[in-house]
Amino acid sequence: MGRVNVYLPDELEKSLKEFVFRKTGSFRGQSEIAVEAIREYLENHKHEIEKSENK
Repeated sequence: MGRVNVYLPDELEKSLKEFVFRKTGSFRGQSEIAVEAIREYLENHKHEIEKSENK
């Protein structure tokens, strides 16, 4: 599995930690939630790449 370092704005980091803690009851699980969020983002925005490739 690959590893990527990502710098988050302070507010986004705080929101992520709060969400993970509320969902899981601990701070474990941040990676899984981040993976799911990135996967959803890529799926929702892949049409932008497809449009640019068709020009």
